[in-house]
Amino acid sequence: MKGMINLNRKGFTLIELLAVIAILGLIVTTVSIAVTKVYNDNVNKTMIVQNNKVMEAASIYLNDKCLLPLDGAVCPDSYNEGQYICLEDLTENVKENYLTEVTYKNDVCSGIVVFEENSEGEKVEPVSYLFCGYDSSKNTFSYATNPLLDLSKYPRCNVKKNGYPSGV
Repeated sequence: MKGMINLNRKGFTLIELLAVIAILGLIVTTVSIAVTKVYNDNVNKTMIVQNNKVMEAASIYLNDKCLLPLDGAVCPDSYNEGQYICLEDLTENVKENYLTEVTYKNDVCSGIVVFEENSEGEKVEPVSYLFCGYDSSKNTFSYATNPLLDLSKYPRCNVKKNGYPSGV
């Protein structure tokens, strides 16, 4: 009979099922790669914003405590000895509102803000170094502004406070 549908067919063939699974696999892979990229980009942008806030807070702290001290302000020894301020100096006294904790994927960061002078002896833009999420088994940080920075030059910054070995 012409025009009748064959009702004897009961399901998909193996090739049809494999084609559908392959197409779904490609879609899932593409979407997961895109989501991972967006997440990592956002984490990196967050660290850039936090790094900028650290440098801004350090500049304000330096003016308040060292260059133009407010009543009773004490310039930290780290600045007097080596032109740097430890991140913990900025986050210690929350009442002064310099900075709250800096975090990276739920890890509290340690850090150093270094102030250098140009050839005329004027302060230039500070440089912030953040160290977050130390993995002792790999001897690396999950995030480090400069993992090769010699921390022994900044002995007053207690990088060990967050579980990092003193030699890192």
